[in-house]
Amino acid sequence: MPDILDIFVAKIPRNLHTQTFNLIDPCSDHSPVLLSLDCLPPVKINVSALSQFPTDWDKFSKILSEKTSLKLRLKTSSDIDDAPPPHLPSHIRTLISQKRHARAIWQRTRYPRQILLQHTYTKTETSTGNLKSESYAHYTSSLTDIDGSLWKATRKLLRIHNPPPTLRNADGSWALSEQSQADIFANHLSNTF
Repeated sequence: MPDILDIFVAKIPRNLHTQTFNLIDPCSDHSPVLLSLDCLPPVKINVSALSQFPTDWDKFSKILSEKTSLKLRLKTSSDIDDAPPPHLPSHIRTLISQKRHARAIWQRTRYPRQILLQHTYTKTETSTGNLKSESYAHYTSSLTDIDGSLWKATRKLLRIHNPPPTLRNADGSWALSEQSQADIFANHLSNTF
């Protein structure tokens, strides 16, 4: 039986876990309260969610149906056989999986046999490089001036990408160091706001 107090003050340190209950006792002329000290902390259930906001499923289904293209039929075995092949050939995909496996082993064990990892890296890089050069050669050989693909590719290659302009100090000299560029931005923002 716990000690019974007539009055208690509820200024309790946070390191003491407490629970307070109202005891509804119809035979009493006052409202008794039960205070339990050093009890177990309350269990908080963390709900894991990707977003803290509710999901609008109607809008999601509408956007999903607009953005996805389901023109490719995969109902029968002939549809699956006639489907376009995956982006990477199977031998390159196996090389990539071997490279990832060797890297995982090396990262876990730091075993000094790093030659296997380097060998798989170079083999994968040369294979993917050969595939890229073959696909680019096929792309350039398929360009013609009849359908305009040659001119589109030329226009894409000749499009000028202007780099951002270099900042100048107040005296007109170039701001080459990161510190001077940061100072220029700080002065500009302090004058603006």
